[in-house]
Amino acid sequence: MKENVKALFQPIRVGGIELKNRIVMPPMDTCAFNFDGTVTPKLMPYMRNRAKGGAGLIIQECADTSWPEGKNGPRELRMDVPDSITFLHDMTNVVHSFGTKIILQLNHAGFQSNPVNCEGRQSVCPSDFNGARAMTHEEVLKVIQDFIVCAYNAKLAGYDGVELHAAHGYLLNCFLNPAINKREDEFGGVIENRFRMVGEIIKGIREKCGYPFLISVRLGSVDNPGNTLEESVEIAYMCEQAGADMVNMSSGFNPPMDTNPTQWAQEGLYIPFSEAVKKKVSIPVAIVGKLKTPEFCADVIKNGSADLVCVGRQLLCDPEWPNKIMQDRINEIRPCLSCFDGCMGALLTRNEITRCSINPYVGFEDFQSENNVPKTAEPKTVLVVGGGISGMQFAIISARRGNRVILAEKEDHLGGQMLLAGLTPHKEAVLKALKWFEEECIRRGVEIRLNQNVDLDYVNTVKPDQVVLAAGAVFAMPPIEGIENAVNGADVIARKIETKPGQNVVVIGGGVAGAELAHRIVLEGGKAAVLEMLPEICRGGELFHTMLLKDYLEKNATVLTSVAVKKINPDSVEYEDADHVRHTIPADLTAVCAGQKKMGLGLYDQLLEAGYEAYRIGNNERAANFLNATRSAFELAYTI
Repeated sequence: MKENVKALFQPIRVGGIELKNRIVMPPMDTCAFNFDGTVTPKLMPYMRNRAKGGAGLIIQECADTSWPEGKNGPRELRMDVPDSITFLHDMTNVVHSFGTKIILQLNHAGFQSNPVNCEGRQSVCPSDFNGARAMTHEEVLKVIQDFIVCAYNAKLAGYDGVELHAAHGYLLNCFLNPAINKREDEFGGVIENRFRMVGEIIKGIREKCGYPFLISVRLGSVDNPGNTLEESVEIAYMCEQAGADMVNMSSGFNPPMDTNPTQWAQEGLYIPFSEAVKKKVSIPVAIVGKLKTPEFCADVIKNGSADLVCVGRQLLCDPEWPNKIMQDRINEIRPCLSCFDGCMGALLTRNEITRCSINPYVGFEDFQSENNVPKTAEPKTVLVVGGGISGMQFAIISARRGNRVILAEKEDHLGGQMLLAGLTPHKEAVLKALKWFEEECIRRGVEIRLNQNVDLDYVNTVKPDQVVLAAGAVFAMPPIEGIENAVNGADVIARKIETKPGQNVVVIGGGVAGAELAHRIVLEGGKAAVLEMLPEICRGGELFHTMLLKDYLEKNATVLTSVAVKKINPDSVEYEDADHVRHTIPADLTAVCAGQKKMGLGLYDQLLEAGYEAYRIGNNERAANFLNATRSAFELAYTI
């Protein structure tokens, strides 16, 4: 272990419990539960892998304290009844076997509860707010007891403690928040009254569960509207005085995007919040907020900015992050993209178990384990055609299974469209991930052959047992009048064709690639216009990134949707709007990002005719983002 990261592995006592290091996996939704609140078999291996990976403390995602009205989503752990205690006890035993401690986050979603998920019940809040009704005094007292009962059930299930979720606009946060809490009883008004509910829960849990049962409180540092940082510091101190063992500082009033720093955010953006709290309290302070880089996280501890670092999405992407740091294998860490496409996208748009865009094992750990890849009974020679993300992912797993894998790429580098994606704004992490895939191929013994064009003659020379076509797709040039006056958008993204400050650049195609190109053009001083035939741009892109991207372009570029490009001139582009009215827009450069064309389909047919066992994956099979590309490669590598 290098000297500059040793601070991460200093033990620390939190209340009466000693943690082996300063690395915390914070609560992140997995959807590893049934609709009735019981546990699915997916939770155990998911938690086992994070414990085996070396985290000192795991904070399991929120369990609902007041079923069903307090539910945050359709698939959430129910802890007010003992139905899952036996299974959970088995899981906590597994986590403890690796020397990792685990606590359970408890939450009531408050006004964010959706009646669809709550048997039609209206959501509640300290006061009437955003469609939620004000709670009665009796309901407040009941919810306090609900938290205490759930904490006791967590203790029976073997958890080392609980965390109260008092951030992100959920119920406890709303009681603390003067902009929302307008109550006139003992639970509203001055800060001491607004804190009363949290304080009574802390005291009730301590009385019921005893010591050293750990009590953490997750706090929002700056609520907009609501508490200032100064008020949140005072609330953290009040948590300590009430008996809490730890405070876990976060920010953002209303999830999900405000509380999940995206690719656009800097690493450690919330550190000033923990620094302010540490000046006031003597209990350990944890901090969250896009913490990914080992050296950066170690500096947070060394500088006294926080006592514990919450490493969230990075531990989804690579559960072995702590072990690899400790074993001086930092270069082997699979870097998180902060894309939220696999993890939050699974929860918010697909209602499925959490996944990861570049780690295909996540969400499927009950079927396959990255720590135990099964060897094939009959090793083969496998030729992979195309060195993009799907080709590399397949090659890595196939080689680990014991096959001889040859990865042939026509360019002088690997990456394919992954490289293009990494050359757009806020996508630096994609280039880091690309480097990981390249180096992992080498570590796994994949034979990489660059500048290699693959045709049937070459395949006959190699004589593989299997051929996997991962040749991907290229940006298409549609049959528009004057297309010869345009350039391929891929060449502009790759900087084979440079744009200039002040230049009018028309981007035909408002998908993710076109929108990201327009973003870069504007940032570099150009004037971008995006022409898209569909009613909106960025369809199918990463959830949070595209929300920010659309907002940016609407404010800083010309965005024209539901239009049809009719003609491209040397200095302008002609298009029709939805009413079939023709317009002309000036263009010093026209870049086309309108759809893609699959590559290698002719070769695939030739291979089948020649009797080869051939397969297609990634963009060569269907339009694929990183998530689908890695998963399709993964499934094929495990089945052939």
